[in-house]
Amino acid sequence: MPLSNDIILRPRFKLEINRNNEAVLKDFQNAQAEQSDFIVSRVDDHVFIRFPKNEQTYWTPQLHLEINEVSENSCVIRGLFGPNPTVWSLFIFLHFLIAGLFIAFGIWTYTKW
Repeated sequence: MPLSNDIILRPRFKLEINRNNEAVLKDFQNAQAEQSDFIVSRVDDHVFIRFPKNEQTYWTPQLHLEINEVSENSCVIRGLFGPNPTVWSLFIFLHFLIAGLFIAFGIWTYTKW
């Protein structure tokens, strides 16, 4: 796969596996019990892999996996690396705040001119 010079903030990947999705989800649940380096949590067909709380900062990434069944014996794993969703919400809020201040300053400047 050739590399480009683009900066990707939230890299994504997709894997097709010749196993049942429930078997793959069960493997992730077993991995949670066997290791303590990462926190593995499952919600329906979604698996979240995070660092433990004592090793986290607000920009620490997490891996979000969505495991979808394609057929009885195959599934697709879609992965997304990124920060905690609250960080993205704060990022967007700050952009809207700056945009609002810019618009207010523009209106104020226009009325004073």
